[in-house]
Amino acid sequence: MGYGIPVNVLPVSDTGIIKRTNQNKWIAKYAQREQTLIRTGIFDGIDIPRGCDVLTGTGRPTQQHPGNVYMRNLVESCMEEFIGSTSERKAAIDKVYFFVKVTTGRFLYQGNDGWWRESTEKEAKEKVCTTFLTARTKQNNETRRASASDSRGFVSSETLLFLPHGKRARYDSSSCFKACA
Repeated sequence: MGYGIPVNVLPVSDTGIIKRTNQNKWIAKYAQREQTLIRTGIFDGIDIPRGCDVLTGTGRPTQQHPGNVYMRNLVESCMEEFIGSTSERKAAIDKVYFFVKVTTGRFLYQGNDGWWRESTEKEAKEKVCTTFLTARTKQNNETRRASASDSRGFVSSETLLFLPHGKRARYDSSSCFKACA
């Protein structure tokens, strides 16, 4: 029993032996940081992103990060500006980028060494543009689904008579009936 905590993340194995893999990774990560600081005097890695930071990456943890949710809300509020001309698109991207920066947010990516690093302005604006394009695609798909549900038709059996033998009838995936010959 993990009492709500996933058993695989508990630091103790079934036999009672303490698991040290995560601890060893953490120690190695910080040892590398110390060596870099001694060698160069500068270290730009970020251990834990703040809530207002926008994370670059894939997966649910990245999508559900508060900074990414905030940016998606900004993108939805500026969508009409993005749909306009090229100069309006650029202005909408700059606007979202500016609002994230004003809230002391940073655009971060995770390096191979496990540390988060700040993206360049160009990479950050590409992230914002990608978010706009994803939101637009999602909006278009929802519009198509809504219009398809309004105009769903029935497939008559007469239609199947005209199909070549052994072929499947092609229908829109949003249709409620799919016929196979």
